[in-house]
Order: sequence, then C-alpha cells, then structure tokens
Amino acid sequence: EVLSFYRWLSKYYCAYMGQVLTAVLPSRFRIQSETKIKYIEKSLPPLSAEYGEIWKQLYHTEEMKLLELIDTHGRKRSFSAIELGIENGFLQLSEQIEKNRINFQRHFVQLGFDPKDEALLETAYESTARAPSQRELLLWALDHLREPKLLSTAIKESGFQRALFKALVKKSALLELKLEYLGAGLEHGSLPLPSLSEAQDKAADQLKEIWKNHTVGLLKGVTGSGKTEIYIYLLDDILKRGDNGLMLVPEIALTTQLIDRLGKYFGDNLMIYHSRLSKGERAKTWKKILMWKKGDRPYLMLGVRSSLLLPFRNIGLIVIDEEHDPSYKQNDPAPRYQGRDSAIMLATLMQAKVLLGSATPSLESWRNAVRGKYGLVELGERYGGVKMPEIWAVDLKPLRKAAIKGILSPKLRDAMKEVLDKGKQVVLFQNRRGFSGAVECDDCGWVPYCPNCDVALTYHKYKNKLNCHYCGYADAMPIECHSCGHQSLKTTSYGTERVEEEVKLLFPDRRTARLDLDITRKKNAFKQIIGQFEEAEIDILIGTQMVTKGLDFENLELVGILQADQSLHFPDFRANERTFQLLTQVAGRAGRREHIGKVLIQTYQPPHPVIQAVVHSKDEHFYREEIMSRQELRYPPFVKLVHIELAHKDHRQLDEGVRILSDGFRNLFGQNMLGPVVPRIGRIQQWYLRDILIRMDLSQSAALKKQMMEMIELKRSFIEVRRLRIKIDVDPV
Repeated sequence: EVLSFYRWLSKYYCAYMGQVLTAVLPSRFRIQSETKIKYIEKSLPPLSAEYGEIWKQLYHTEEMKLLELIDTHGRKRSFSAIELGIENGFLQLSEQIEKNRINFQRHFVQLGFDPKDEALLETAYESTARAPSQRELLLWALDHLREPKLLSTAIKESGFQRALFKALVKKSALLELKLEYLGAGLEHGSLPLPSLSEAQDKAADQLKEIWKNHTVGLLKGVTGSGKTEIYIYLLDDILKRGDNGLMLVPEIALTTQLIDRLGKYFGDNLMIYHSRLSKGERAKTWKKILMWKKGDRPYLMLGVRSSLLLPFRNIGLIVIDEEHDPSYKQNDPAPRYQGRDSAIMLATLMQAKVLLGSATPSLESWRNAVRGKYGLVELGERYGGVKMPEIWAVDLKPLRKAAIKGILSPKLRDAMKEVLDKGKQVVLFQNRRGFSGAVECDDCGWVPYCPNCDVALTYHKYKNKLNCHYCGYADAMPIECHSCGHQSLKTTSYGTERVEEEVKLLFPDRRTARLDLDITRKKNAFKQIIGQFEEAEIDILIGTQMVTKGLDFENLELVGILQADQSLHFPDFRANERTFQLLTQVAGRAGRREHIGKVLIQTYQPPHPVIQAVVHSKDEHFYREEIMSRQELRYPPFVKLVHIELAHKDHRQLDEGVRILSDGFRNLFGQNMLGPVVPRIGRIQQWYLRDILIRMDLSQSAALKKQMMEMIELKRSFIEVRRLRIKIDVDPV
C-alpha cells in the first residue's frame, strides 16, 4: 500500500519517482555515488591540442574522480574529452556506490550468570570480597539487570561509576553486549482519557456512524469547542483495536504543544516525526515504523506533513488538525504534495478512516461535506458553555483624516488598558515580522532593494539591518539616501518589531513579548515564550500567524488584529478565504474560560463582506458566496490548476526557452493556458522567473497532466528548454 501511495504521489503531482523517494528516505538511509575515470591503455594516444592535456593527466593518474577533473578543466571541456576517450576505447568510467554508515547499536549490560545457579552466584559474590563498592553494584544488579539494560541508563539509575561496571564485566559477573537500540519512548501515560461533554460525546458517536459509509469525516467545531479531546478519544479507540494512528498538525511549533498533552494519555505509544529532530532521531523513527508488524504494540504518530511519507503499516485512523492550513502544502522541493489530500489517498489505500478538523474548513472540504462526499459533524458551542468572543470592527479611515498617528487606535488602546487593569492578558496580531516593510527616501522616493531578488529590503531595528526574507541577504541600515544623498530616510508600513516598540512606550509597566520567526529561530524559544504566557508572566504578546494556531490561553481576554486588510488585496483567488480563516482563528484565541473575550479588528473597510462575515460569524453565508464566485470565475474546486514556474539566471535565455515551451502548452491547452507572465516578484536568488497557469477540467485532468509531461519531455530536445529550471506545482496554494 505504501509503494502504491508513493507511485500515486509521483503521478498525481507530476514528480519523478526519484524525487519522491528522496523525500521519503531520511538522509541517513540515502545511497551516495561517485564517478571515477580510469585510463585503460598502456600507451598515450596521439595528443590533440584540445584534449591532450586532459588525457595526459589521466594517463599519469591511476584513477581520478570526475569532480576533480571538472574542477581543473571545466565541465564542458571535461565531458567532451571523456566522451571522445570512451569512444576510442582508452577511457573507462566506473561508479562507486557508498551507503551512509548507520549504527543503531548501543552498549547494554546484564548479569553474566544465571542467578538461580548457586555455585555461580557464590563465585561472583566471592570475587567482590575485597571490593565493597563492586559488591554493592552486584547486589543492585541482581535486582535490576536480569534483562539487558542500556549501560548509560544503568549508570544513571544505580549511581555507580562506569569503571565499576567494567570491573564486574572483567570478572564475568556482568556481561556487556552491543545491541540495536532505536530509542526509548516517552514516559508511560498515567492519566485516564479526558471526559467528554454531552456535545463532544455525541459528535464522536456521529463520526463513528459516518465512517460506516464514508472514508472521510469533517469535524467543524468553533474555536474552543474541544476538538482535540474528541481526537484523543477516537485515536485511543483505534489503538485499543490494535491498529496504528496518525495525527497531523500544520507546523512543528504545534507538535511541541501537543507532545505534553498527548503524552499524558498515550505515553510511550506516542511517536514524533518532524524536521527539527536530528538526522539520527529521524532515521530511528523511520526504522521503527518500517520494522513494525501486526501484533506489536500499536503507536500514535504525531507529526507534520512529512510524517505522511513514513513506511506505515496497519493505519486505522488519520487525524488532520486545522485541515484548512496552507502549511500542509509542500512548496519545495518536489513532490509538491498537499498533505490533506495525500492523507485521504493513503487512507483509501490502507482502508483506514480520516478525520478532518477545523473551525474554518477549506472551501474544498466544506463543499465535499455539503455534497455528501464527506460526512459532516458540527460543534457550535465552546467546551464548558464558554461564550464566543464579542467582535468589533474599528474603522481607521476617520483616524487617518484626523491625522491621528500610531499603530494602535484609541479604541484598542482603551480596551487594552481596561483588560490589563483587571489582570487579564492581550494578544496583538500583525502578520508581518520586522520593524517596517521597507525604507524610503522622503525626498526622491528611493527604496533599497535586494541585489538578488526583486523585493524591497525589510528593516529589522533590533539588529539595525536591512534583510531580504527570500534569499537571506543582509545589509547595514544606510544613513543617507543612495540616490540623492539626503539624510531623509523613513520607514513605511510596520511589522511586529515596530508594534512591540509602540506597545512598550504606551504600556511601560507591562511585560511585553514578541512571537515571530526572528524570535523563534533559537531552539525551544517558541515553547519558552508560550510557557511564560500560559503562566501569566507576560501581559501582552505580539505575534504573526504563530499565535493563531491551536493555542489555548486561560487568562487571555482581548485580541487586537492590526492590519486586517493586508491579505485581502493579495493577488490570489484564495485571498478572501485565507483572510476569513486567519481572522476567525485569531479571534478564537480570546476568552477561552469563564470570561467573555473581546476582539477588535482594525480595518479601513468595515463593510467588506469578509470582515462582516467574521464580525457576525456568518461562515456558512461566506462559504456559499465564495463557492458561487469560484464557479463563475472557473477556479478550484471546479477546475484543476497546475502552476509551472520557469527560471534561468539569464533573462534572454529564459525568454527563448519560455517561448518554445509556451507554444507547446498553447497547442495542447488553448485558452486554458494563462501566461507566460512575469510574477509579482520577478527575480529570486538571481533566478529570473516566468509563470504559466493551466486550467484543466476535473474529469480530464489525469490524461491532460500525462500529455503535459510528455510535451515537456519532448521540448527538452531543444537546448533552450534543457537549460531552464522547471517547477511543476499541481493544486498550488
């Protein structure tokens, strides 16, 4: 089933099988090879002016690495010389295959004799007569080392030094072994399962009923309705049946929150897999999953989208939390798969069930549920009868006309003061990191751009640098304009860093923290900040999307959303859907306990349908309007989209290759091909970019994708196309 799944990924997402297997295998398991060249004639051939130097070098070297030859003579010249040498029979290529050394063996220790044999016991006891410490260790070992135990664990538990263990090994009282060790699980779960409310219990029963006729069930529950408890209950059911469970979350940060929570119930049945683990840890987990067989203790795998590629057996249930989240889509490298859709295919192949959970389901999932393809269960109330937050839209237009400066509106500042005075907490959401979006000269309008990408540099005040968020380029903040020389530089727009600065000026006596990618690069930084906020050691938390996902804060009463319009104007057919989901998820963090939460949305467009849908919780109305719009404009879920990105470091060669390829696409797809166009950011990391978008009818998409790939391979006969970097993204987000 797993191999069938990998083949499906390759075919559906237009990726080579080698690319799929590279994504599947941890780096520790990948085979590496090296090409070597050997001279096989006894005498030198006639030396040509062009390649004689290369042949002479190979003649005097027993064997040479291809990469060394290329470093000396260049790729093109080396390949031509080798090709001619092979044709004339005096050069030979060989491929040396090397596997990464994987050693899962560790030192174990156990008793070196049968304790029931009195003669052997007496001999061991007598051997320690003059060494009291050794005798103490022997007595400890009689109770604790009848089975092999990791030597490091035995040293830690006994309190004796390694030298004492070695001394007893020499006397044959202990036996040292090297055994394969794939790591210990978490501590045993000791807590009983959380008790479900009447509404949760009913939802769980409905899902079980749905799975009798459907593979997929959608649990649409408002924020704070207790979806996680339902996941735990259903996953426990699967494990008791002897099947394995898989729970996907959109981001690594969320796994750190859930490990503690799930570990209390599932203990060493819980396994973790994501990219922040070391290479060795990932390899061990991969092998554990590979070696599992029916009858072994079942496990619950918790991870991000990459954990979907593990070599599973006997999966009974796949839970996809926050199924709407765009983080489930793999962007680079290939295969560029959608985690949610791929999980459904894996479950189908394994005859397992899928549970999609979200307060704001994706439009595709909502439509599938409404049409009856998926089963639908709704939770309309928060757990424990907690009230939904009160949401207001704050109109910023009058403030601009009145020239009232500042990031926080007077209404938001007053609400923050009121909440903080009560001893409650505040979250401010700004979906841009850094101090400002760009720097601009007030006199001539000059803006510093990245030399590698067509984007303005973002100013980060805490390190006084300009940064590119695409390639990582950094430069010092200029003192004067590079165009007119005037010292009149100003910052435009703002990010979380600037919000933090203003909040500290307005509330100097309050404890303020920031949660964004810049802060959480350090290991455990996310967990530390979230822990401090949960313990009420932070009063005001300012963050990007990281604060929107699955976090539950008991003392949080007010959420302020600072630039609600920011994502509405993004050039993407999903802009409305993404904005609705984002604002609803952020608003859902407020008032999770006995107090009613408050949400203030700062916007220049209070009447906008998306803003109104969030304020008045009109999610069903929003979905129906958005579906009608998508159908009219022929966008997913009514068609299949394939995005093709073409790139080259020379824009002239790029245009030549694009012209040849687009002619082929136009013949194949006609008006269903859009482009080629220069994207919004036309150059990234010195690669010039062109975009082509192809619409495909749902019923013909499989055949059309096959024809598209065949056409691309055909056009690769042109050198202009071969030189292009071609990225194919099926179902782009």
